[in-house]
Amino acid sequence: MAIRKFIHVSAVVNADLMYDLMTMFEGKAIAGSVSFKPVKHGGEDEEGKIKSLPSGREFMMTYIARYPHFRVRNAIAAGLDLGLKKPTVYTAINVLRSEGALIRLGDGTYKVAGKKAGKKAGKKALKKALKKAATVKKGAHAGHKTGAKAPPGQRVPDRILAAVRQLQNGSGEGVAIAAIKDAIGQKDGVSPAITSLMRQKRLKRTAPRHYRAIGE
Repeated sequence: MAIRKFIHVSAVVNADLMYDLMTMFEGKAIAGSVSFKPVKHGGEDEEGKIKSLPSGREFMMTYIARYPHFRVRNAIAAGLDLGLKKPTVYTAINVLRSEGALIRLGDGTYKVAGKKAGKKAGKKALKKALKKAATVKKGAHAGHKTGAKAPPGQRVPDRILAAVRQLQNGSGEGVAIAAIKDAIGQKDGVSPAITSLMRQKRLKRTAPRHYRAIGE
């Protein structure tokens, strides 16, 4: 009897393909050797490569660098869009507050400690944390504005989906991410928003850096 040769396959793929992979491996893989596990990540770059998921502190330092006056609910919503959990974001806010980097204004609103706050320790902590978070892309905020939430259809994910539907044709080919950015007139926050739409099964990747609306 000839000895069969085996290979070990390992890859990171879109979660939408899990059923297809299970079907493909059925009756072909060695019993008990097939396993699937979720991959935590911080979105994708323009080349389609996934980025590591930032910590709650790194995310909040990037967030307050762009939104020095914010509501907790908006920061949490932006973190959820990126893949973070609510307690992770909330804990990071409390830690930064205890360090003096943030000042609570009441009604779920915070601001970055400034010169008027008179807290040198807070400013020093903020500067140090910002330097540590310098490698985190500023586009972590996926379409949420400080204050009231954007009306339906005006959030970055909604605008991206509308642009893709308008630009895609009947050939089945996807729309390039560069074309999506041009269509909505925005560069920051696009990749995390696309990741969120894919997780919601509203967009699918047809090729590296190309996307198509599901059901269109």
